[in-house]
Amino acid sequence: MVEARKQKIEKMQLESVKFLALGGEEDVTRNMYLYEFQDQILIVDCGLGFPDETMLGVDLLLPDITYLLDACLPEGKATKKIVGMLLTHGHEDHIGGLPFILPQLPSFPLYGSPLTAALANDKLAEFKLQPVVQTVQFTDGVLQLGAFTITFIHVTHSIPDAAHLFIETPVGNFYHGADYKFDLTPACKRYHDRRPHATRKSEPLTPRIRYA
Repeated sequence: MVEARKQKIEKMQLESVKFLALGGEEDVTRNMYLYEFQDQILIVDCGLGFPDETMLGVDLLLPDITYLLDACLPEGKATKKIVGMLLTHGHEDHIGGLPFILPQLPSFPLYGSPLTAALANDKLAEFKLQPVVQTVQFTDGVLQLGAFTITFIHVTHSIPDAAHLFIETPVGNFYHGADYKFDLTPACKRYHDRRPHATRKSEPLTPRIRYA
């Protein structure tokens, strides 16, 4: 019975997507989230946080990446593989952790919208790191990273080129919503794209996930 239960649990794990928040769930900073399917991990955002008046001597707060370090290192012996990282927009609480986190992890592709990628690469260059974030246009269609198929959806926010993500997996679809606001007069003249929401209505959606 114990063995049968163990096999059932292992089968469920193979047929499910694990969602982990490494930061961002307690406040609006340190945004970093993982989607894990079998041995593949997709990362969304890599932000930093700011200390309050009680944290004397602390300059910055970072996501806790212990799980990634244990699962994805050392290379050659890792039990999990990071297939990529997606950046939703260019605010510090979503990209500010890159120069501190990336040097600790194995290499993998990173993607963001044009302004987001530019801001992230500028941040990396500031710390003498290679500008490795690749640009995704909202008209590019889907992005394939391992078992994950991603569509970038343009949304309006207090910074241009913000994105939500529609993530398709073999066992379910996920709508990952980051910060946004409905702005009818955006300075960049690019409006909140509601068409993907309507287009996806016919597709089964697992949960909608939104974090600040």
